Amino acid sequence: MQEIIGFLKTYPDASQAIGVFGFLIYISTFFSVQTGILCGNGVCFPILQVIAASCVLISLSSAYNLASFMIQTSYITIGLFGIILRIKRPKPDEPRRSKPIYE
Repeated sequence: MQEIIGFLKTYPDASQAIGVFGFLIYISTFFSVQTGILCGNGVCFPILQVIAASCVLISLSSAYNLASFMIQTSYITIGLFGIILRIKRPKPDEPRRSKPIYE
């Protein structure tokens, strides 16, 4: 892991390119949800959000920013929580085992 961080600090353009890639994932995912191409309630949306946040977080290795770090780690944490909830969600034909969080 130290080698990767060292590489990104040595070549900040690579780090910046990874961050831009994360930005593109953020924007394309948001656009896809807004236009109905992608469902925001499915598992694909939080997976893409976690990937995008991870890419932006990697880019912070060469230009650290506390606020951005906090935003990206929050996106990753909340996204992973959402993925777990969606995976554990009972299928429509399965009986519910417990009361849902939201109704």
